[in-house]
Amino acid sequence: MKLIDNILEYQFQHNYAKYKLDGIIKNFDEKFYHQFDGMYFQGLPIYHHLKENYLTQGRCYDASATLGLAFGKEAFICRGKLLSMSKAWGKGRLGHGWVEKGGYCYDTTWKIACPSNIYYKVFKPIKINKISYDKFFDDCKSLRDWTIRDKEWYENNYSSANLIIMALRSITKKELEESNLTKEQRAYLEKLLLDLPDEYKAERPETMKHFIREEQQ
Repeated sequence: MKLIDNILEYQFQHNYAKYKLDGIIKNFDEKFYHQFDGMYFQGLPIYHHLKENYLTQGRCYDASATLGLAFGKEAFICRGKLLSMSKAWGKGRLGHGWVEKGGYCYDTTWKIACPSNIYYKVFKPIKINKISYDKFFDDCKSLRDWTIRDKEWYENNYSSANLIIMALRSITKKELEESNLTKEQRAYLEKLLLDLPDEYKAERPETMKHFIREEQQ
């Protein structure tokens, strides 16, 4: 088995490097992320969920589901096992999630897009289960966390996600005012602040209104 694992690892490294060099496997770029501008999930912009490593690394099922729902009806949310990762991930840890749409595979862990036939050649997925957007959404629609909304919805309806928004706005403002930031860090925080809906435009329970009044006094 060790010999097989070594061969698979070599094939993966060789093919991945080759197709990256040829420009067939492409990294997600800013244009990719910002096609989801105006879409929010749990109070954060979709591109934030897909771009930040702490929300994608080791969370392929969640991240691929978010991307699949953001893509819409043409997408398939996929689950399977990657033979190419048998050595790197260890026995019994081959499960992976990705998204397919229009003949392309989108992987939120590696943050890449490439033709489906190339993805299958490089990563060697097996025991694949492709779930259509409609079926996946129907299965998850009762779970509030799976509901992707636009900014207007968050501005007009209070939900638990707004608590996250309020906390993030407060932390971001404090960081901008008090921390010694690099130019890049400041630009990122300013962009995040602009993208977060204004909490004072959202409806909220009386208990929350009381909390905000006290905070403002």
